[in-house]
Amino acid sequence: MRAGCVFRRPRLRRGRLRPVDRGGDRRSNEEGSEDRRFLGARVLGGRDLADLIYRAVVIGIGATILFDLWAQFLRLFGMPKPNWGPPGRWFAHLLRGRVVHEDIGKAEPVANEVALGWLFHYLVGILFAGIVLVVWGMGWARNPTFLPALIVGLATVGCGWFILQPGMGMGIAASKRPNANQIRLLNIVGHTVFAIGLYGTALLIR
Repeated sequence: MRAGCVFRRPRLRRGRLRPVDRGGDRRSNEEGSEDRRFLGARVLGGRDLADLIYRAVVIGIGATILFDLWAQFLRLFGMPKPNWGPPGRWFAHLLRGRVVHEDIGKAEPVANEVALGWLFHYLVGILFAGIVLVVWGMGWARNPTFLPALIVGLATVGCGWFILQPGMGMGIAASKRPNANQIRLLNIVGHTVFAIGLYGTALLIR
């Protein structure tokens, strides 16, 4: 028998092919989408931002108008007419860097301070309407409830008591005024009316 050459095919090691982790890809995509949703709750797109600004302006103006109508109604019971000159003067000095005055009436007068006071009054209303929308989301604007409006409305009382009134020389919560308790009560009632205005205006434009 003739000896022949035997050629053996070299054996290739078959490594285990690792399966593609489709589940991991899905998890990554889902995590990415969750991150985008998370950020989207905080970073508004152009259209959403425009809608927020629009609603904040309309709701804030509507609520402030109701507040002013309430102030006019109180005049029937002997309450004085609101004077937005001193707040306007305080606001003008605030823009110049001064927050606290011993008596805003003795501070340097400012041109058009009454008009500036009205502007300040409505800007604050718009600001707090915006706070409602930012904290409770645009879903609140489409389905308003009263509690968030009331919380923010009463928060505006605190701003008056601890920022504006001391800044104008009236003391904390008008403590330097002889009728401090009356002022405090009117503040609470008036800003509750403002809260009703926030809620009511949001209902009208939802």
